[in-house]
Amino acid sequence: MRKELIDAGLRDARRGALVFAILLTFTMLLGCKEDAATHLQEDKDEILETVSWVEVAERSMQGHLLLSGDIVANEQLISRVVTPISGKLSNISVEVGDKIERGTRLATIRSTEVSDYQKKLKSLESKVRTASRDLKMKEQLLMDGMVSEKEVSEAKEKLYIAQTSLNQQLNIGNINGFDTLSTAVLIAPISGTILERQVYNNQYIEAGTEAFILSDLSQVWAIADVYESDISRISEGASVVVQTMAWPNERFEGRIDKIYGALDAESKTMKVRINLENPDLRLRPGMFASVAVTQNETEQEMLCVPAQSVIFENGHRYVVVKDEATCRRQEVKVAHEAEGWVYIKEGVSEGTMVANRNALLIFNKLGQ
Repeated sequence: MRKELIDAGLRDARRGALVFAILLTFTMLLGCKEDAATHLQEDKDEILETVSWVEVAERSMQGHLLLSGDIVANEQLISRVVTPISGKLSNISVEVGDKIERGTRLATIRSTEVSDYQKKLKSLESKVRTASRDLKMKEQLLMDGMVSEKEVSEAKEKLYIAQTSLNQQLNIGNINGFDTLSTAVLIAPISGTILERQVYNNQYIEAGTEAFILSDLSQVWAIADVYESDISRISEGASVVVQTMAWPNERFEGRIDKIYGALDAESKTMKVRINLENPDLRLRPGMFASVAVTQNETEQEMLCVPAQSVIFENGHRYVVVKDEATCRRQEVKVAHEAEGWVYIKEGVSEGTMVANRNALLIFNKLGQ
């Protein structure tokens, strides 16, 4: 009986110690969380002291239709380099993106066709020399009265035929880039940028293979999509401003020079084309383009904030909103951006206070 009482006491003591340890651990963890929260709040308070706030207000904006699109090469300035013969490719000297000058050697093709061309060329050159000697001899014999004028005329005809055949063969060589080493050389037909390279060294290719695509990028196109409901709001010649993510502070001005007639069956959009001057080659094919089309409408009022108040993250745009003693992230929908201002169509209301200076700092801190 006494032993049972002792065992029961020990069990109660162990339970008490375990409960005490759990309570102590919980208290320490709670204290750590409170300390961390306190430090985080202190960091936020320090950042908030550096943040300036601005009120969302309406601002006059000329009518714009905002479209999305892409920068593409001007198809009228594209050149495709096609292999004139079949053979083994070597000495490729360019990569995609390289800027090259007209006449640059792009690659070499070694082929039996070129060898046959050289043999035929030598044969024709020999025929021309023989026909030329024969004509001179006949003309001399005519002066001596030993041949007729008919024979001289026949000699002239033979020389003409031989020379014509030789000239045709030389033209074939010039067109195809044949040189004296039984090879065909692919040469850049224009100055521009390599957009695509579809061949590799030591590759055997057939005649007619498209090896390179290059384009003069001093002019490019922006191709934008117009929703069916907005088709009536666009017209050829309308002024546009194009902006890209690569150059967010640059405005590229142009005009709509073509409206495509077909409507995409799936997206229900129609495409428009804007021709853009690109002398410094900042615009590159494949860039996303934001296209603002000027409308022949009266100016309208829209909610607006400074551009530095809007933060872009993961494909969405946000502002930091101040609510009495707190602040929070708020996603917004942007209608247009121009001259340092962002026009907002959804997400905030007039009079809302949003972070301006150091908005990104407090935005990041709120995400922790």
